[in-house]
Amino acid sequence: LNSPETPLFSKSHELYGLWENRQGIRTEGFVTVVEGYMDVVALADRGLANAVATLGTATTEHHIRQLMRASDRIVFCFDGDGAGRRAAWRALTTCLPQLRDDVSMRFLFLPPEHDTDSYVREYGAEAFREQAKQASVLSRFMLDELATRHDLSEAEGRAACVHEALPLLASLSDSTLSTQIQHEFAQLVRLTEDELQLRLLQQQKPVYDRERAEVPASSRTQGESSVAPTNRKPATANRSKRARSVTPLAKRLLRLLAAHPQLALDLDHDALEIIVHSPTLFLVQELIALANDTQAKHIGALTQAVDPESDLAHVLNGLATELLQHEELPDPRAEWNDALRKIQIDAIKQEQSDLIAAGLPDEASRQRYQDLSRRLVRLTAAPAP
Repeated sequence: LNSPETPLFSKSHELYGLWENRQGIRTEGFVTVVEGYMDVVALADRGLANAVATLGTATTEHHIRQLMRASDRIVFCFDGDGAGRRAAWRALTTCLPQLRDDVSMRFLFLPPEHDTDSYVREYGAEAFREQAKQASVLSRFMLDELATRHDLSEAEGRAACVHEALPLLASLSDSTLSTQIQHEFAQLVRLTEDELQLRLLQQQKPVYDRERAEVPASSRTQGESSVAPTNRKPATANRSKRARSVTPLAKRLLRLLAAHPQLALDLDHDALEIIVHSPTLFLVQELIALANDTQAKHIGALTQAVDPESDLAHVLNGLATELLQHEELPDPRAEWNDALRKIQIDAIKQEQSDLIAAGLPDEASRQRYQDLSRRLVRLTAAPAP
């Protein structure tokens, strides 16, 4: 168990007791993750044959996937002292990107004076089962832990809490549970859901023009300097190539935002959801964040505030020329809503194609396809501006 990592045996991929306790996990209806393999032995000795443990490593994403295959109810059990809570927090951060609506993850903390072995010896297996049933759900543990770290009665404390939570919220999987966690966190820190979505949008803002940073110094040609003026040309060429790859719908949204930055200031939750989850709207996300940060009223203010070396700056410069040659739109808001509607339609059609390609293998897939069809009918029936 204390052997080094090898190609044949990787501790970060293995769970002690998982194979031996597979029947016990089914019988108990949940799998218990304890801190040490001797805890697995102690629980089995007391008739609890549903425990597993990592082999001296922190919980990894590979472990989480194995646990999800073993059971739809996972209970992480930790000592109630500071070390146990820190270990639990590390496990939680590993779980967040893999949350699923059909899997329950809970966190059980034993009294500080006990570990798993001593608790079961003193109180018995039934008491441990009852504790497992009452364990805190992942969302409650996460929100309560964040709340204890900051003074939420003060604006500064709430702001610090948001700052710590944003990377965690950004790592959440795409699930209804993740949405629920975001809703509850927004209430905790006294933000509206739209305000939190804007902060998340800024947190997830993509980083462009990384080619130079990713090229090791040893790979540069002789005489090449990271600050030489001639080195800006390849970056500009790459940036122009990426700018030309902007989809027509993304270009339409960018043009509308550049001409009417106020559109970014009062986006509703549904619009933000569409934009954040669309893989082709990274630049639109950046422009929304820029408009909100600067409170710009026109494209001139946007071009002054944007990073001049970014893709967004290149696009805005091109749009500034275009906008001078076009007449003012009579209803920018209607144009904006129509573009978002078309993006939704494209996304639904793509998901339907993926489901068909997979052969609609189960009832959930067929139900999903029907739900998408109904949404598509509603969207296509909506009047154009």
